[in-house]
Amino acid sequence: MIDGIKKGRCDVAIIHDVHWEKNAYYDKKRKFIEKVYKCCIKLQLVDYEEIINEEIV
Repeated sequence: MIDGIKKGRCDVAIIHDVHWEKNAYYDKKRKFIEKVYKCCIKLQLVDYEEIINEEIV
């Protein structure tokens, strides 16, 4: 999954390759993105204002 995301592959192609249910894929993808974001915060690559101003979709 992570390699597919890094390569810019579409979600549908990744879901097909990993043979996961759609909901499971999007849950794992959300958790992965949260982990990356936490790493960015720890390394001070983003600041508080960026986090607060981020749109919630």
